[in-house]
Amino acid sequence: MRLFWLLFVQKLIQNIQNLCRILYKQEDYARHCRISGVAVFCKFMSNGVGLPTIVEGIIVNKKILIAEDEPVLRMLIMDTLEDEGYDMEEAADGEEALGKMQETAFDLIILDYMMPRMTGVEVIERASALPGREQMKILMLSAKNQQTEQEKVLQAGADSFMSKPFSPLELIDRVEEMLRG
Repeated sequence: MRLFWLLFVQKLIQNIQNLCRILYKQEDYARHCRISGVAVFCKFMSNGVGLPTIVEGIIVNKKILIAEDEPVLRMLIMDTLEDEGYDMEEAADGEEALGKMQETAFDLIILDYMMPRMTGVEVIERASALPGREQMKILMLSAKNQQTEQEKVLQAGADSFMSKPFSPLELIDRVEEMLRG
């Protein structure tokens, strides 16, 4: 059944792309496919007859890894993002997170800074050599919100940083922003 829906969505995406080519005669669009899902981004340039300048992309089935050692916080993050339609996996420590990153191509990693067995920074450093790492976005969560800690996290390779505690709406916005960028 899942294969049927995947084929259906792929055909729908092809039809949207063909329509983009015919109607707008623009090559300013891109098709982006990943193992975990399909995403199509269309951007239209105005041709002087009142056409929209930008049409939002379609994002389907983005894969997220949530690495957090606190079970309650991990569950809160999962529950917050569940209604957004993401395909999520979880890890309880840094070693488990790195193991999952070696097995699966994730679109986004939500990573706690302080975890047992391996810190978030160590996970980032070790994951830098993984195939496909450049496509993975990393959001680091930490109760350590001093500027020096944020700089250390970003220098290690995280794409963004959020201080704990955080608002669930802020988390949703940040995740959406990172997956579109």
